[in-house]
Amino acid sequence: MGEGPNGPYSPRQFLLALAMSAFFGWIGVTVAVLGVSDWNRFFGLLPFAAVIGLPIAFLLTGIVGGPVLRRATQRSVTWFSAALGGAKAAAIIAAISIVIGRSLGYLQSLDDGSYSRIGGGENTIEMDGILTAYGWQLLAIRTVYFIVFGAAVGLLIRLVIGPGKEPT
Repeated sequence: MGEGPNGPYSPRQFLLALAMSAFFGWIGVTVAVLGVSDWNRFFGLLPFAAVIGLPIAFLLTGIVGGPVLRRATQRSVTWFSAALGGAKAAAIIAAISIVIGRSLGYLQSLDDGSYSRIGGGENTIEMDGILTAYGWQLLAIRTVYFIVFGAAVGLLIRLVIGPGKEPT
């Protein structure tokens, strides 16, 4: 494993790390969205989730995770920097998702001709596209889980690609 354009990591290691980021990111989101309470339903929907989700995962990883990973691999990656890099990439993706989701919610709230509600009673998440206090709480909790999952993926990638070759 010679020193490549990414510092102590070869181009092959960099591409492996990028592919792992996309794949494990897709797995995390798929499990979160589909859930695993009904395994037959989960495995039945998995091919559809792959057709739709994997291209999105690889696109987002290339756009967001690639620059973060390229910068991180310019020197040997420590366990801390691996977790921090994974958390950064996940936080950026989460921020983009929140901005898009809340913008669409705002546009929905401007439509006087429709009424929508997600949830009911004390568990109402959204009304006419605008999050309730409970909805914001759920969004915050899910965002934290997503960022922690990103840190875990960063650690897993560091485990696979190693610390890199020290410069001589």
